[in-house]
This record gives sequence, C-alpha cells and structure tokens, in this order.
Amino acid sequence: MSRQVSVCLPAAYTGVYLGAHLRTLFGACLGLTLLVGGTSYADTAPAAATPADSAPAAATPATPAAPPRLAATLSVQHSFSALSLAPGAEPTWNPELVQSLSIDPTYQLTKKLRLTGHLGVATELTNSDVTNREREPLLEDIFVQADLPIEPLAALPRGLAGSVGLRVTLPLSKESLARERWLAIAPSFSLRRSFTLRPGVTIAPFVSARGTVYLTTAQQLMYDGPTIPGCAARPGTCDEFDHAGSRSARAGFTESLGANATLPHDISLTLQVFWVQSLLFSLAEVTSPEGMPIPAAGTNFRFANVYLLGGNWQATARYSLSAGMQTANPQQAPDSTYYTPFFNRYTQLYITGQVAF
Repeated sequence: MSRQVSVCLPAAYTGVYLGAHLRTLFGACLGLTLLVGGTSYADTAPAAATPADSAPAAATPATPAAPPRLAATLSVQHSFSALSLAPGAEPTWNPELVQSLSIDPTYQLTKKLRLTGHLGVATELTNSDVTNREREPLLEDIFVQADLPIEPLAALPRGLAGSVGLRVTLPLSKESLARERWLAIAPSFSLRRSFTLRPGVTIAPFVSARGTVYLTTAQQLMYDGPTIPGCAARPGTCDEFDHAGSRSARAGFTESLGANATLPHDISLTLQVFWVQSLLFSLAEVTSPEGMPIPAAGTNFRFANVYLLGGNWQATARYSLSAGMQTANPQQAPDSTYYTPFFNRYTQLYITGQVAF
C-alpha cells in the first residue's frame, strides 16, 4: 500500500518533504506523485502485482469480493535530510526533521473510473526557514484526481496496461499562496507491464508523464508587504520591494521511469527516476539609470531530476510500514558546479506508517 502525496518540487515534496531553500530555487509546484511505500503513486506508476496474481487457480474458485467503493489511507511520516547527520559536510549546517500527517480517500465512482484525493499537513520539528512560529503546521496543496484505464491496451499481448488521469489541485500551501496560485490542472498517462519471475516474485516496470498548467495572478514569489520598512516615505512606490525575485512556473512537465517489485512475506520495493521541467514566466525588460531599455536574457526553463528508492512491508491487511531514500537533483549549484546526482544536500530519508480504512 502506498501513500499519495502531491509533490511540489520544491514544495512539500514527498515521498518526503523538502525545505524552503529548494522551493525557492525552483519556484514551482510541479505536481509530482511519488512513492511513500512499496508501490508508486496513482497514475505515476501502477500498483505492483501481488503474490496472489501468480498463484494457481483453485478447483472451485470463490467469487472475489468487490473492492470497497469508498476507502482511505491515513499516513504518518517522519523524514529528515541526510546531511542532518553530518554537521561538518557543508559550511552552513541546516538540519531538517519534518513530521507529516495526511489522509488520502479513494472513491470508485464507476467500475473503471476512480477518484483519489489528498489532504495533508506538514510540521518541521527543527528550526524552520518559512514559518512564523516554532513548529507551525503547514497545509499542503489539496488535490482530486480521476484515473481511467486505457481500454485498447487490454487487447494487446504480453500484459501491457495503462491509464490516463486528470488532477485538479487547489493550491492552499503557504508557498502556493505566496505565488498567488489559485488552481492547477494536470493531465497524465502511464504504461506498465508486469512479469512473474517465480511464484510470489513479480516485477512491474512502468513509464509515465504529466503536464501541469498553473492559473496564477503573480509571476514571482510575493511577500505580504514591502521588505524595506519605511519605503513609503520615499518618492515613488514600494512595488520593487514586495517580491522575492524567484520566478514562478506557468507550466510544469514530469516524466518518470521505474519498476515496482513484490517479494515474499508481503514486502515490496520500488525504484523511480523523474525528469522535471518548469516553464517559467519570462523575465521583464528593465531600464538602466540612463534610461536605456535592457532586454531580458536567459532561459525560461529549469530542469531537475529526482531519484527514489523505497520499500514497504504490509504487516496486515490494514497496517503497513515503509521507508526509503530520495534525492532531488537541481543539477547546478549556486557556484555553477554540478550537484552529485544520487546523494547531495537534498537527499532525504523517510519512514512512514499507514492505516487503511
């Protein structure tokens, strides 16, 4: 069983939570869906096959019970940055430990159409860079997603399957409000195939893609008010002091490749790689002190990769425990060198307990 969490790379990014430094760097909630548990999220990847899928049929098979129309998963997660354990790894040590609580309801609207929602709250237990008070709970973006299988694939050989999805996100997180977003719409699709290696052992590779369009009234990260006290007393306006200069994204694109595996003793594993692109608002033209216009220059795209390795133990039909590691790689560091891809300052470790209802 997996936990579905809207991943803002840079927002409350989970699998696990990434802090404000990465959110500001990217300036975009990219709408990823990552794993927290042994299977990947929603349309990002299919659920891995279970050992029962490869078991021989009984002589008189019983009619399987229909899945409940309404179900939900309650998740409690603790995540921390790997560099929290290495105070001397960087000139500025910024340990980060975050506790997240979420509920993910699922409703089977029809035999094929499934609706999934997400509501979550994250609380940084260490000193936070973005909250107004110590251990302030931060609401995550709320989303509802519809998933539908691609029927023509069922006629293809070798077990190829797929689905299409549409997610509507209500941006209620602190970062989304600061960027003055009021809606995000994200279509997606995924393809997968399951292989039975031996009884009780399966592997299911998958590919997926998602595009997200943001409806927003601001092109940059905005402050509540001017950051220079008393600027209203000077000639002109304070408009140049009410934003951070971190450009927001007008659209985001995410592609993923990975595999889910199921093993005996109710253990499952996942390995996922994400390619993330953000289409930013264009830079505005500026005027020099001499009154000469200076045209904007530079790219309007930002690129990143995300790597995730996780495992899940289904202790009972209702309770599960998962753990893993994931790394966000924004590629270039502030000094124009390149981050180490699989382990860097954005590497996070997590452990999650889940209860299904």
